[in-house]
Amino acid sequence: MCVSWPPLRCRWNSWFRPGSSAQTLFTGWMIRIVAPPLREHLEDLSELTEELIARLNRQLGLSVEGVTEEVIHMFQDYSWPGNIRELQTCWKRP
Repeated sequence: MCVSWPPLRCRWNSWFRPGSSAQTLFTGWMIRIVAPPLREHLEDLSELTEELIARLNRQLGLSVEGVTEEVIHMFQDYSWPGNIRELQTCWKRP
């Protein structure tokens, strides 16, 4: 998890007293991470699916080997409003 507080565009001195422990803690540690929606990188669906299957196999003690091309094409046709977590949730549903 990444949190950006105060926003990166603000002036540090308006939020923290110079030399305070809060200023020392936050200075240099905040970055912004943007996770684009899955629909913006559909070409990665096959590799992401393989990784999720491997992870779920380890977590749940399963031995699923993969999915068919038909499933990958179905995934590529879906609009994917969310990010990788939506794909992961799709796999975890019964």
